[in-house]
Amino acid sequence: MDTGSKGTEFVLYHVSEYKPLIHFKMEHLPFYWADLKRLLSPDQLLSNCDKYNKLDKDFGLHLKRLGFESFKGLHFLQVPVISLTKLNNDLYTFATTIKQEDDYCVSFDFNLNTFLNYEG
Repeated sequence: MDTGSKGTEFVLYHVSEYKPLIHFKMEHLPFYWADLKRLLSPDQLLSNCDKYNKLDKDFGLHLKRLGFESFKGLHFLQVPVISLTKLNNDLYTFATTIKQEDDYCVSFDFNLNTFLNYEG
């Protein structure tokens, strides 16, 4: 697809496959709607995640289940930071996996002052 055709075609890939799962011109969308629903429905996405890449548990939900409704602070040492995201002028975040008994997905949200003091 050349740069002049941006937005005129739909192509869906699986991250572990080279060949597209589906490819069509946007003008033909009504004819592919059932296929898109089948490929992109929440049930299908979760099924593919289980099949190809297990989803990690949410660490915040895990803490709530253990009875931690609120706490003054938690300290995590040696947490890998791959990238930081600016959500607005005073809110930044990054997500990573931490290993406890299981793998957990965790996001860390912080303000501008914390961001400016970040070393790494």
